[in-house]
Amino acid sequence: MSSFPRKRVLIAVAAVAVIVGMIVATVVTGMVRTEDQRARADEAANAAEQLCEQVERAGGLCVVDPSELRGDTGPAGPPGEPGRGIDSAKCVSGTWTVMYSDGQVDVNAGPCTGARGPAGPSGEPGEDGRDGVDGQPGAQGDPGPAGPSGPAGPQGDDGRSIVDANCDPDTGRWEISYSDGSIDSDAGPCM
Repeated sequence: MSSFPRKRVLIAVAAVAVIVGMIVATVVTGMVRTEDQRARADEAANAAEQLCEQVERAGGLCVVDPSELRGDTGPAGPPGEPGRGIDSAKCVSGTWTVMYSDGQVDVNAGPCTGARGPAGPSGEPGEDGRDGVDGQPGAQGDPGPAGPSGPAGPQGDDGRSIVDANCDPDTGRWEISYSDGSIDSDAGPCM
């Protein structure tokens, strides 16, 4: 094989590579433009919705229906790359420690405890406890104040009275006669 046909093959391969590259660049540019146009169309539709809301609040009538500005929903795109998930999360010393599905660990993922809340309402009274052991007797207390007078008692029997009292000159002693008939001949000195 001569070098001339080989050069032709190389030129042909290079030309095909350039053409394929141009096609790929055109497709990518078209995709970027399409995505950019879609984003701009969404922004315009959102702005039209906001303007119509302002016009209606002002009492006017919006002449364009913003929902008609949006196109039909396109086909679903290809699946995205798997995201990073959380395998576990633990509250350690008031800070979250998070282990992700890709093996990375964040030991400072934010606070996991809040501020202290207000005190709760008082609980219901509990049951009375068992009686404790009796304590030692206390010291003698001061006397208390006198109590109130009691009620009057019943009428008593008649008492005896002195009927006669004589001083015996021989003994120098009182001789007393009582109303019940008894006599006390030694009722005390009279002289």
